[in-house]
Amino acid sequence: MRLRSRRFGRMRLETPFNAAHQIQRLAKTNYGIVGTILLICACITYINLGLMGKAINSHNGQTPCSHGVRQADIQPYLEKFSSQNSTHDGTMHIVLIFDMHVVTHAMSIMRSTMASISRRVQFHLITSEEASAQIQASSLMPPSHTLSFYNYRLCEKAVLPLEPYVDPAYHISGLCKLFLGQILPPDVQRVLVLDTDIGVVQNFTPCYDVHFDEGQLIGMSHDTGDACIFKPELCWPMGFQTDTPPGLTCKSLHTYFRKWWPISVLWRMSSMCSCQNSLGCDSEPAYFNGGVMLMDLGKMRSRGFSKDIVEFSNRTAPGIDFKRAAWGEQCLLNNYFRLRPEALRVLPCGCNYQYNSRRKEIWCANEPVYVAHGWSSGIRKETSNPYNKYWYYFKGNCKGCCGKPDVPSMSSINSEMDFSKLGEPDYRHDPDCSHQAFSCGGVGDL
Repeated sequence: MRLRSRRFGRMRLETPFNAAHQIQRLAKTNYGIVGTILLICACITYINLGLMGKAINSHNGQTPCSHGVRQADIQPYLEKFSSQNSTHDGTMHIVLIFDMHVVTHAMSIMRSTMASISRRVQFHLITSEEASAQIQASSLMPPSHTLSFYNYRLCEKAVLPLEPYVDPAYHISGLCKLFLGQILPPDVQRVLVLDTDIGVVQNFTPCYDVHFDEGQLIGMSHDTGDACIFKPELCWPMGFQTDTPPGLTCKSLHTYFRKWWPISVLWRMSSMCSCQNSLGCDSEPAYFNGGVMLMDLGKMRSRGFSKDIVEFSNRTAPGIDFKRAAWGEQCLLNNYFRLRPEALRVLPCGCNYQYNSRRKEIWCANEPVYVAHGWSSGIRKETSNPYNKYWYYFKGNCKGCCGKPDVPSMSSINSEMDFSKLGEPDYRHDPDCSHQAFSCGGVGDL
């Protein structure tokens, strides 16, 4: 009997499962018993070589690469916490809101948090009963930190007044942030609310211990995306503006246009370069991202924040033809700050470093990165980006990792134009939404 090597060459023997499958398939072909015996011999050789490789690594003191988080990555910080616990009484309150579909995302955040700080943390998890059970069964939390669970159905009820104003595709977890004062216990005064697509890169105490003036309720970082800049009509009313840095091409970096020419430029050119608004091209709307939010729940409760944002949304929607908010609570909050500008505290950009955004090197160049925010697009699949790999590592399935990945502690700088010396943007209140096609004058005013 003549065996055709080309047919054997296409067989996959990467794993014992594949090998067994090939044996079963081959037994049903006309190769008969001889071909089957030869393939069994090949499988045995493959398995022996694998075992030999593991034995060699063990003999040399090497361990196989770790594709997921190890207790060794977290333990040094827990030990540091134990030694400081007697002198440090400040507990960080972190809120995560999620359902069963992203429970592993939430666990990734919790692991990266514990691996990055030495301070006591109380996680407030608003989630489903199924997700709660999975987290509790995972033995994720050490004794030094605590977990509090809240029924996700509280969100479903709380957000009902705002759902008509938000894109139906947007998850209600975002809207639920606006009602935390009603859901969390009264003794919880300050919380850091995190989306499930972020990773804590280093100790974010500078983001949590930010001072709030008397009128400030919520801290958020500048959004470094471009959707609301190039197409302001996509967004709900925005109440702040700032100067556009000099040297940009249609408000963006030259390297971006070269990379994506011609599709990106042709799609955006009319709106990006015409600047058809009363202020011209020298300024742009300032938009703030809701992926990381610092909330003073004590003041938010006493001043009726949740009631106000519902009322503001009710009054604003008719003036913009009941346009749905594409970015959920983020749009509603930016409109809220238009009417209550004193309530906004701008956080350092590194507290919400949006590493997958196109304008990060304009508004967040060479700054300390505390929290890396990938957006959903940045974590959809594993990539070569170090922050992406870091997130996947703590999620437990980083295929390209051998131990915890190193991530830059400082944000990147554009090689052609260094914006790191611009300093803090000069945010100016703009209640009339001068950069948007619809007129906001009087819209939503109380």
